[in-house]
Amino acid sequence: MRGGWVRLSLLLRGILLFGTLLLYAPLAWILLSFMGPRPSRRFERLSARVALRLLTPNATRSGGLSLAPSQAALLVCNHASYLDVIALRALLPDDFVFVAKREALDYPLVGRFLRRSGH
Repeated sequence: MRGGWVRLSLLLRGILLFGTLLLYAPLAWILLSFMGPRPSRRFERLSARVALRLLTPNATRSGGLSLAPSQAALLVCNHASYLDVIALRALLPDDFVFVAKREALDYPLVGRFLRRSGH
């Protein structure tokens, strides 16, 4: 019986995520049209935080990054899934800029964020 509740919970969660994305994507597309790079990066970070909370509501953060705001830094990491990119965007400062593969510019909503945010 427990397996049935778990499956139902996952199904409801999937419906919630899909519905949220269905409402969010057009709104984000329009808002990004009117934003420059800095506001786009703030909006991108906020979006990543919301997505991370929806995808992993029980996730916790331990430790923290001690990046000086005026000091240049380079973070090199090998991510295992696309969720890692969302988590990094949610946790790193607003002014952090990513380097992504060229093909990412063709992804429907991700490419829009990349172009508008100056990545």
